[in-house]
Amino acid sequence: MINNDVEIITLVFLLINLSRLLISKLINSDSSEIIFTSGATESNNLAIKSIAQNYFEKDCQIITVKTEHKCVLESCHELEKEGFTVSYLDVNEDGIIKLTDLENLLKEKPALVSIMHANNEIGVLQPIKEIGELCKKYNSIFHSDIAQSIGTQKIDVVEMNIDACSVS
Repeated sequence: MINNDVEIITLVFLLINLSRLLISKLINSDSSEIIFTSGATESNNLAIKSIAQNYFEKDCQIITVKTEHKCVLESCHELEKEGFTVSYLDVNEDGIIKLTDLENLLKEKPALVSIMHANNEIGVLQPIKEIGELCKKYNSIFHSDIAQSIGTQKIDVVEMNIDACSVS
């Protein structure tokens, strides 16, 4: 039986670290890379804004998709107000981005690319592995909201070249 504050704190610490370890095994990351937030919206905001503001100069570009989750689009709009250039990719009739459109933008200069894996409204799966390969090829950072696909799709952040992801 737990009977004092130190035991409760120790137990909570152990449970948090166990959760961190289980999540890291699920997505093939290091457990030290797992940061807990209140949910995917906060996670998306934290990832996008902190990467843009801390890893790039204002002359970098941010690339996302017109059909992206509202919280990602709002973060991008806020960054535009701060002077960042944001490009919004179109999708084809199936809801998929054209990889050539992404590559053409990446050729211009390094970018923060934020594209969700599974669209929360239409269910389409973006070609995340190919997007990650392009980002790596052009020295860009790739963020993906994987909240809708984790647990139903195999997610391997190393294989998919995902630098940051959001999970709920």
